Amino acid sequence: MDKSKVKAYVVKLLNKFRLIEKNYFNNIDKFNFIDAGHLDSIEILKFNLQIEKKFKIRFKPIETTSTNYKTVGGLTSLIYKKLSDKVS
Repeated sequence: MDKSKVKAYVVKLLNKFRLIEKNYFNNIDKFNFIDAGHLDSIEILKFNLQIEKKFKIRFKPIETTSTNYKTVGGLTSLIYKKLSDKVS
């Protein structure tokens, strides 16, 4: 799976919970959905589980608290790395 498809899924899933405000689309990679309060605590858990299920990966607890996990671009890179590691 290519990285743009991973990012498209992350954005689609975030929009499923709550529409992302248009002003964030100018630089969607830097959209910090955690600090922006886009998801509440229960939604974060559901979001995480849906990503793990979709891509058949598991996040370590330390990964879900990293700064990479909080942004669309960082999370996309994290997922893509996990997918690449599975293939290797």
